[in-house]
Amino acid sequence: MPVSASRWRFRIELEGGSRFFWAERWVFRRRPLLLVKARASSRAIFGVSNGRVFRKHVTKTHKGSCHCGAVQFECELDLSQGTNRCNCSFCRKARFWFAIVKGDAFRLLKGADVLTDYQHAPPSKPAPFLHFLFCSRCGVRPFSKGGYLPQFGAEFHAVNIGCLDDATDEELAKTPIRFVDGRHDNWAATSEATRYL
Repeated sequence: MPVSASRWRFRIELEGGSRFFWAERWVFRRRPLLLVKARASSRAIFGVSNGRVFRKHVTKTHKGSCHCGAVQFECELDLSQGTNRCNCSFCRKARFWFAIVKGDAFRLLKGADVLTDYQHAPPSKPAPFLHFLFCSRCGVRPFSKGGYLPQFGAEFHAVNIGCLDDATDEELAKTPIRFVDGRHDNWAATSEATRYL
């Protein structure tokens, strides 16, 4: 397992201003590894080990909203890493197309007071786990919120891809989609029938 050695913040001068990044130095299999991140809790943009660059992600700050604009948010997201369609009872009825955003990579900018929270406990769970949030004015659900999951290391948001205001048609057309089997709580598996999703 890698062992963290240090973390620091640095600033790069870019066209139109400067931007802060995070760097982490790790030791993995006795070799130094440097990871560069846009935020302390986000995935690495790229890594460097023994002079080789790898794991390059293009994380972009996307802005999104409901239909009437009362709810607005932003999130750090790399659409090329894939999105999800699910066959659970809720996602099937809502035709929800989403991407998972972890921890503080999601920020609600406006509209906490107009969000209505619908919760549902599926047959396999003793209590509700997800908050299906929607705008009480226009009815659009820009995101859902989930509690802590070990594989994410934090709380998470399932962002509605259709509510990203700055994603172009071309970007969305190129975005990979995974069809997950939420109906049977088997998120690693692909649902058998997908065309209707």
